[in-house]
Amino acid sequence: MKCTFCGFEFDPDQRQACPACPLSTNCGKACCPRCGYEAVRPSPLVELVRGWLGRGASGRAAVPRSETLRLSDLPVGQQASVLGLASTSESRQSARLVAMGLLPGVSIRLLRRSPAYVFAVGNSQFAVDERLAAQILVQPEQEVEP
Repeated sequence: MKCTFCGFEFDPDQRQACPACPLSTNCGKACCPRCGYEAVRPSPLVELVRGWLGRGASGRAAVPRSETLRLSDLPVGQQASVLGLASTSESRQSARLVAMGLLPGVSIRLLRRSPAYVFAVGNSQFAVDERLAAQILVQPEQEVEP
């Protein structure tokens, strides 16, 4: 299984991140050992049908994302959708970003680059250094003209 947040591939049957959880025996969720992101375990039947339909594990049609950028490369003021984290992310960094609400599909806006990268998620604003901003993968959203 591939974590939809950080991209780490792991075997959900090993339950590496589950020993501390009291519901670990049969909860139906898979927890990424790298970032701690929880996802519903894919059903073998659903995976088989997705394979027949030519869809990936996420259920979406496999379409290459040509406009994937790092948050550090996003223009100031641009709205974007979070895709996930670069594969070089450490678990500590991943957990920090999850705590900020940076999950796949969340809409963010880059507000400032200097002295730190400041971005907004909903009504909250967060500041990160350049190294951490370079780990966040985003897809720019289309500007809607009034």
